[in-house]
Amino acid sequence: WKFFKSLKHSSIKSIKELSPSAIMIIDNNSLIFTYEEGFACIHIKSAPIAKSFESFFDGLWHIGRS
Repeated sequence: WKFFKSLKHSSIKSIKELSPSAIMIIDNNSLIFTYEEGFACIHIKSAPIAKSFESFFDGLWHIGRS
């Protein structure tokens, strides 16, 4: 966390809720990672789903705290 806050050209925000997963969006690819015991990744190649995750992220970004 501190590392990312120290990077130039980066913005970091947080929300109270925690999730045992992370989502990465690259073009039309959505990657869902879990950090629970037994690391797993789900790869979805779909433009509509990637757009949906981007919209979800934008909503969270607006409610996050700097």
